Amino acid sequence: MSILSFEYLIFVCLFFGIFSFLKNKSKKYLILIFSYLFYGSISPILLSALILSTLFNYFGNKIFLKNEIRWIIVSNISLLLVFKLNINLGTETVLVPIGISFFTFQAIGYVIDRSRNQITFSHSFIDFANYLAFFPQLISGPIEKFNSLGGQLAKSVKLSFKNIQEGLFLILIGLCKKLIIADRCGVIVDSVYDHIHLSNGTSIVIATVLFYFQIFLDFSGFCNIAEGISKLIGINLSPNFNKPYLSSSISEYWRKWHISLHKWFKEYLYSGLKTKMGWCFAAFLTFLISGLWHGINITFLIWGIYCFLCLIFDKYIIQKYIKYNFLRVISVALLIISSRIFYRSNSLEDLSILFSKSTNWESLTPVLSDLFYILSNPFTSNFSGDFNIGMQKIEISHFDLIIMFSGLLFWGIITVVSMKINQKNTSKNLAIFCLSIILMVLGFNNDKPFIYLQF
Repeated sequence: MSILSFEYLIFVCLFFGIFSFLKNKSKKYLILIFSYLFYGSISPILLSALILSTLFNYFGNKIFLKNEIRWIIVSNISLLLVFKLNINLGTETVLVPIGISFFTFQAIGYVIDRSRNQITFSHSFIDFANYLAFFPQLISGPIEKFNSLGGQLAKSVKLSFKNIQEGLFLILIGLCKKLIIADRCGVIVDSVYDHIHLSNGTSIVIATVLFYFQIFLDFSGFCNIAEGISKLIGINLSPNFNKPYLSSSISEYWRKWHISLHKWFKEYLYSGLKTKMGWCFAAFLTFLISGLWHGINITFLIWGIYCFLCLIFDKYIIQKYIKYNFLRVISVALLIISSRIFYRSNSLEDLSILFSKSTNWESLTPVLSDLFYILSNPFTSNFSGDFNIGMQKIEISHFDLIIMFSGLLFWGIITVVSMKINQKNTSKNLAIFCLSIILMVLGFNNDKPFIYLQF
């Protein structure tokens, strides 16, 4: 069941409708039933893995002594590797491990916190099961600590008009990010990176810059939807982004990008390694493991190493010799954009072709000329025409190009000036109405799944 499907809309409405009429004691069971139904609709095998993980981590943690939890952690990692390795066997995907990374990391965090006596409240099996399976954030996070999400799910939840209002607003914001901007960017990005032999320097730069925006708007859009659905029933998820593209250092960027994953790595991996081996080796190993977390693939491994090198370059060059903050922001952005080349490339062979093609800039002038004409003549452009970059034909209309660039500009302005919609009910209601209309008119549906579902 896709999050962007009509079936999921009916699923959420049905869940919320039943939830509204149930007594508090029954709501826990409803959450678990619907979470398992949702995950089972994606794959019965994945659902079996989730149930097995739930039983093993809850009861195993009770059976093993505290100094034996390493075996529980090893078992969790082994389960993760089984699914991660499976997607790279042969030429076709056998089973995409949707959600495995996220609930496995939550399980490991729970086991470690419990061994440290950091769980702050008594809880039952149903509370832990809901913590791992909570369907709004199950498949792409954010990665929650048990004290936060588990504590909320264990308590009685009261519905309120304010929560429903804020939840709908967040859902619509997420859908707009995804369907109006990110998916349009994705058409160009996929056209270039999936046919890299037809690329040139111009198309590579355009696609890489657009992927820089696509991945943020795609992933943060999912998190907004997850936050919104959770908010409908009074559950607050942790924020996963905090304007990372305005960061003036690489370390600041990682603190503000995928915040829940960064905190998980810092608390359960980096801090221990830093104490024993120093920050440099700890950072290198953390980035290496982060790359492998994204996929057992040589390109993700290179991406992790490159991100570490960016951290070193930033620490000893940018922060020392660049005095103006806005220049630091630009420098950090350029480093992150360049890292996305390794992240998005499909294989080492594609990377080799990409670098060999990157010196060809013959199509730069005609592409810039075409873009300028299209954007400066929005009412006279060919709304059904294709867009060409050298030998590559991008199947996106001029109208969609105008919407994509306008959306990026609008989102950028909001981010820079920190514009906030007035919290009064009338303003929020008006915003919900306007966003709904905009989404219906400008929504772009080419059946592109959220990027982070593959992790």
